[in-house]
Amino acid sequence: KNKKSVLISLGTSDYKNVNTIKKNLIKYFSQQDIKNTKFYIDPRIFDHNFKNMGFAKADYSKKMYKEIKFAIIKPGLGTIEECLKRGIIIIPYTKNTYSEFVYNSKILVDNKLGYRFQTIEKSLNFVIKNINNAKLIKQYKARCKNLKWEGEKKIEKYILKKLNA
Repeated sequence: KNKKSVLISLGTSDYKNVNTIKKNLIKYFSQQDIKNTKFYIDPRIFDHNFKNMGFAKADYSKKMYKEIKFAIIKPGLGTIEECLKRGIIIIPYTKNTYSEFVYNSKILVDNKLGYRFQTIEKSLNFVIKNINNAKLIKQYKARCKNLKWEGEKKIEKYILKKLNA
């Protein structure tokens, strides 16, 4: 209930501007008062600067996901699923990514399961402003609870049943 962590995960996509993103994040965080929020940073961009700020390297464990309230992510299906199952508010980041991620982002936003901003800085401003917004978080979690999971397992059982009939 008292989750106060944020995940920044750009995934394994071939980002052309990893160093620019890293520099922008370091500059942004050095200008913010974020003492009460823990940040998990994508291993591809995590370095001593983030460690010195008290941030943690994302390990994508169940323990980490239990602490996360917001996730700024490259919207790959695996990360989307992990976040939606736990009611973690998704902010997709798709600059310089493939069309698949842009499409996934559009689906999330169109279905009110994500919030999209033009820059990571604007995304972080939204997170910092809303980290304690109980109404926003409650509404988001309610939308996530209405989602159906493991449909592929039901289809598999149905097909196997038909094959064995």
